[in-house]
Amino acid sequence: MTAVQENVAGDSPVKGSDEINILQSTSTAPPDEMDAATSTTTRTSRTASDTSDLLPEQHTGTSKSSSSSSTLFRKMKADNLQNGKHKQMTALLDGSMGRQLCEEFKLPTDDFWFPKIWSAAALVKPEFHTAVVEAHKSYIEAGATLITTNSFGTQPTFYPRAFGEDEWESRMLADAELSSKLAVQARNEANSTNDVKIIGSLPSLFESHRPDIFLKNVEEKGEEFVVHYYHKIAEALLRGGADAILFETINCWEEAALGLEGISRLPQEMQPEIIVALEGAFRNLNLKPNPHLSAHAFRALLPRFALFDTLPEHLATAVSLSPEEHATAFEEKKGNLLDPKTAVICHKAEPAKLQVSCFGFNCAPPEEILDSLRAVRNDSVLHEIVTVSGLELCAYANVNDRKEAHDNGFEVRKDRASAIKKRTDLAREISPAENGAATDDKENPPKKHYAYDGYVDLVCEMVDAGATIVGGCCGCGPEGIHALGHRFF
Repeated sequence: MTAVQENVAGDSPVKGSDEINILQSTSTAPPDEMDAATSTTTRTSRTASDTSDLLPEQHTGTSKSSSSSSTLFRKMKADNLQNGKHKQMTALLDGSMGRQLCEEFKLPTDDFWFPKIWSAAALVKPEFHTAVVEAHKSYIEAGATLITTNSFGTQPTFYPRAFGEDEWESRMLADAELSSKLAVQARNEANSTNDVKIIGSLPSLFESHRPDIFLKNVEEKGEEFVVHYYHKIAEALLRGGADAILFETINCWEEAALGLEGISRLPQEMQPEIIVALEGAFRNLNLKPNPHLSAHAFRALLPRFALFDTLPEHLATAVSLSPEEHATAFEEKKGNLLDPKTAVICHKAEPAKLQVSCFGFNCAPPEEILDSLRAVRNDSVLHEIVTVSGLELCAYANVNDRKEAHDNGFEVRKDRASAIKKRTDLAREISPAENGAATDDKENPPKKHYAYDGYVDLVCEMVDAGATIVGGCCGCGPEGIHALGHRFF
């Protein structure tokens, strides 16, 4: 999740109050066969108003193209070279929004909203809109050039938990749109319009780190359910001003393929550039890491990338998976969760080709993401494709120690702030004495600061393994992003 969502307690006051009201969206009803679970609750009221004086024009998107060049990242890389920065690096992602909102701005983690929709609770509560803006600004000030919207929780499994049957979908889409608008506002206030891009976050629509839950829901609701809601949420994010779309913490290649199908149904003028980041441990149905299967996932997704049509014939042929190979991968549980015989959308003969300009991994221990990157690099065909096509590789890992929770079956509603700790080998807490802060004020204890040397060292290995876009996931705050920027940019 850019990870937008680890449940962490905070200690700093909220800065100011919200100045942006929601611009309510009207959604298109899902297909008839959909029967998402709903629950009826009270809601926080919001007044629809014109926000045109505060917000930029709507995103109009980028036309579909077979070109493998990324207009989003090509200029970033050129600017880095011109400015004498790290020749391999393209962009710096932000860190955890959940960490910032809870730890720095005291977004409650024990109220009605947070256990149901995670950090999207800050979108539901108008008094926390300014906190969202300030959290984004803290990453911009730390040097991040890619800012991820606070939309990890705006999805059709979470929102029915918090809103009634008649309103959860329209509210979810309105909040997704709002998340983009708040990120754009942060960019404008930070005076970084020209060098910072807003990336619309699209997570798993069910539960991250749980391929078993993805499989169960697709079997019950069908592929079309996933396609429909990825389409609608992406549309809302782009309408709010996102420059590109980020699929993150995605459980498997099939989930990503259904998401890309949803993007393909956007109007031509709204087609965005896309980043696809799979959950970095690449868990199987037993929830155990299988990072060596990341190369299979990459191969399965490549025919959906526009750059595929620009590859030399020998590479396109070598990387393509045959129906027999897909059948074997399913039968032997080696990379395919859905049966190719029934997963019609995932196994289209001619899938839409989209402007995927970056592929990678996130929200796992850095060691497992490193293994996933190395699996791609060690596949000679994939390595050559990345080299000749200019495709970016991204990597942003967890600083929090979440391995046990994920191995045991991660569930957001069972997550508790008290159980989440940073890995001390990745982020060392700096004592107040080291930081020169006063320690005798018990009513206002000094803010915690961390040195991220251990994490930065592992990210250096990720860069050596091919990553060109790096950042932080669960537990990584602005200090971690600043440390990465200092090392690479």
